[in-house]
Amino acid sequence: MEPTLKSLLACLIFVWIQYSHQERFQCQHVPIEVQWHQVESCVQLDSNQHSFLELESDLLQNHTILELVNSSFTQFGSNHFRVIPPNVKVLSIYHGNVTEVYFMSDSIRSLSILDTNLSRFFAAEQENHELKSLEIRSKAMEAVPFSIEYLRGLEKLLLRGCNLTTVDTEQFGPLRNLMILDLAENAITTIDIPMKATLISITDFYVEDNLLRELDNFPLALPSLRTLSLFGNKWYCDWVTLVRRRIMRARIMVYGGENDCENRIHNGGLCCDKRPEKAIV
Repeated sequence: MEPTLKSLLACLIFVWIQYSHQERFQCQHVPIEVQWHQVESCVQLDSNQHSFLELESDLLQNHTILELVNSSFTQFGSNHFRVIPPNVKVLSIYHGNVTEVYFMSDSIRSLSILDTNLSRFFAAEQENHELKSLEIRSKAMEAVPFSIEYLRGLEKLLLRGCNLTTVDTEQFGPLRNLMILDLAENAITTIDIPMKATLISITDFYVEDNLLRELDNFPLALPSLRTLSLFGNKWYCDWVTLVRRRIMRARIMVYGGENDCENRIHNGGLCCDKRPEKAIV
């Protein structure tokens, strides 16, 4: 091969590499259906476990929001969070397949992981006061992450649309700033709410569309509660009657209600059932 031809070929390969690199990592300007598109957003399509590590911080210098769409990660871990520059305050991961997230960041204030088959979420075992909002929606998520206690700065925790069955609110005890707790659209049968003030700052509490029968110490154990949703459960009627009085006295706004109860009892906007009588032994 002639030297000039070799030089030309080498030049073409170099240009192609540079071009493909820019195409892979540039911010996409496309509308995202699951969230309104903002000027501050950088949208990354089809990122994966290794390519994301090559992300150049300069590409995000004018962006405070990073959206990853249709990504594929076996674990989005601490090494991936390290390549995100500190000016990015919001990270949203939509669709694709991201089954595990190990959160470790001193700059991100809002994290959303939606419809990615997420089954495991871990927070680094050190106090984090920067993350204010955590949202997870995944049918593969069957329990509240045990390491949630380290996210001491959380003000919003949204676990709507997961597959939770039981919730122990003592997990949220260290989260003294937590105001919004959304547990709607799960399969929860039991929420343990001890009378001691573990949820003293909660103002918004959403538990619609679950399998709940009753909640002990409710709403007495949530002294700051102002907004509430209860519909779409399997409440006992005596519990509904008791709690409705407490809600009215505390002037709590109840969001949503039910009209068509079919063979169940309609009690002040909620469908309920008579509590079964205890068998006499």
